[in-house]
Amino acid sequence: MSTFDAAGWTAATGGDGKETYTKKVGLARVVAEWDPIASLGSITVEDIRGTGHVTGIDAFRDAPAFWIAANLAADTAAAPLPVVGHVIGAIKADPGDSLEADLDLTIDDGREISLTLIDLQAHDLISELSKIENYVWEEELDEEEDEDDPYEGPDHGDYTEVLPQVTAAETLAIVDVLTNRFGIDRRAIAVSGGGAWIAVSGDDVVTGILRREQEFDTAIGAKWRHATRDIGEPCLTIQYYPKGQYQRSR
Repeated sequence: MSTFDAAGWTAATGGDGKETYTKKVGLARVVAEWDPIASLGSITVEDIRGTGHVTGIDAFRDAPAFWIAANLAADTAAAPLPVVGHVIGAIKADPGDSLEADLDLTIDDGREISLTLIDLQAHDLISELSKIENYVWEEELDEEEDEDDPYEGPDHGDYTEVLPQVTAAETLAIVDVLTNRFGIDRRAIAVSGGGAWIAVSGDDVVTGILRREQEFDTAIGAKWRHATRDIGEPCLTIQYYPKGQYQRSR
C-alpha cells in the first residue's frame, strides 16, 4: 500500500519496499521515488528523450515535504511558461555537470532565466542558430550595408562605430530612465539586438522626447536617432553604443 495519496499518479512498490510515483505531464514525466525505510526521497523530471533532471534539492528526508515537492514539480511542469520577451545583454554559458551546459540570460522585463541543456540539446541549438545566421541574419546584414544610415540627433562628433558590449543592467537602466524619468509607457518600448537597440514609438511619445532633446541626450548617455517608419509613425531609436566606447575616425 502506498504511503501517499497518489491520486493522478501511477504508484508502484518494489521488492525492496521503495515506492515509485510517476505522472506524465505533456511531453515530460515526473518521477518521485520514496524509500520509507531510510526515510529518503528524490524527484526528477524526465524530458522527451528520457533524460532525468533533478528538481530542487537532491534528496528529501521529510515525507510531507517530499510529497508537497512532488506535486509542485508536476504542477510546474504542467503550467505554461510565461517566458516571452527579447533577450538583452550577454548570454553567459558555463559547463554544467556531466554532459550539460548552463545558460544564463536576462529578458527585457528584468527576469533572469537559467537553462540547462544536455549535449544533444546543445547541438540542436547550435545547429538551428546556424541556420538562422545563414538564411536570416546574413541577408539582414547585407541589406543594412546597402542602406544609407542618416543620423539625426545630437552631434557626438565623427566616430566609427564599434561592436557594442552591452550588459543587461545597462539596457534595463535605459528602460528605467525612459519609463520613470520621461514617463514613457513600457508598451511603447521595444528592445532588440541583444539590448543594443531600443526603439520608442508613437507620435506623442517621440514628440515629448524631442522637446527635451538635450536632457534626453544627457540622461541616456548613448547614441540615438529619430526617423519615421514606412507606415508614417515616428520612431526614436536608441542605438546603445556608450559614448566612451566610440572610436574616433581618423
